[in-house]
Formats: sequence, structure tokens, C-alpha cells
Amino acid sequence: VLALVISAHLGVATAWAAPVMTFSILGIMLEALYYHRRGNWAPEVALSSCAVLYIGLLFSHSVLHRHLDGMVPNTGLNLSLGGGLLWFALIGTWSSDTFAYIFGCILGKHHLMPSVSPKKSIEGAVAGFIGCFIVVAALGNLWLGFPLLKMLIWGLVIGIFAPLGDLVESLMKRSFAIKDSG
Repeated sequence: VLALVISAHLGVATAWAAPVMTFSILGIMLEALYYHRRGNWAPEVALSSCAVLYIGLLFSHSVLHRHLDGMVPNTGLNLSLGGGLLWFALIGTWSSDTFAYIFGCILGKHHLMPSVSPKKSIEGAVAGFIGCFIVVAALGNLWLGFPLLKMLIWGLVIGIFAPLGDLVESLMKRSFAIKDSG
């Protein structure tokens, strides 16, 4: 996991990602082979391999954002283009969660996926999407001067994937019987 993040930081992620993941997963398999008598080889290998992909590969993309060329337009901020887009991914996710929570508490009547996350509602998910879309598009265009079309697309992408990521994390927590993912 650390090798994937470091390779992204060094700017060699495209060259190193496949070999690092390959040797990591092979190492996981060999380590599990050593402990095979416990009888749960396949689940342990799958779980550890998933950690390499979910944590290492996905987190390395946040590091890769920093390497995008250019600066955020029309501001006095010393913020790279990649840093700005990463902040908007975070701001979009936070706004999606906030709008979904507020409007879900007020208007939520229809459960979204009760077996995964019993308190999430369809109404909250729709409000989260709309809130995220508006916040990202408005802040990105009006405050930082990104082109409106790009911010509409960015808001659309974040608005779709933020709640899906939240549901995946809820499912992970539920499968391990833990309440807090921190």
C-alpha cells in the first residue's frame, strides 16, 4: 500500500503500479500459504488483496492529482490544478453527505439500502446529489474560475460516486461488525 502511494508521489505510478500490486498480492499469497493450516486461506488472501487495491491504489490517485499541471485560475491562492480538483472532490463529498443527512432527516421516508445502511433514504440521496452538484459547480465556477461545463461534469461525477463510496464503506463496516471506520 505504501509503495503505491510513494510511487504516485514520485510520479512513477504508471510504471510501478502493476509490478507493485503484482508483487504485493503474490507476497500476500505466499504469506497465507505459510499459515494455510488455519483453514481460511482464500478469504485472508482476498481481504488482504482488497486492502492493497482499495487503500493503496485508490489513495494513490489523490496523490496523483497533485501532479496535474497548471494552477487554479482567477484566485490569489497558490493552489495547483490537481490540488484544486482534489479539494473539490472532498468538498463535493462533504456537501453530498451534509445535504443527504439534513434532508434525509427531514424528508426521508423511503430506505435506500436498509441492509447496508439502515438510516440512508432515497430522499436524502437525491438531496445529496443535487446539493453536491450545485456546490461543486457554483464554487468551482464562481469562486475559482473553472469552466462551468467542467465543474458541472465534476459535480455530476462526485454526486454519483460519493454516496456509492459511502455505501461501500458502510457495507465493509457491517461485514466486520464495526461501527466506526476511523
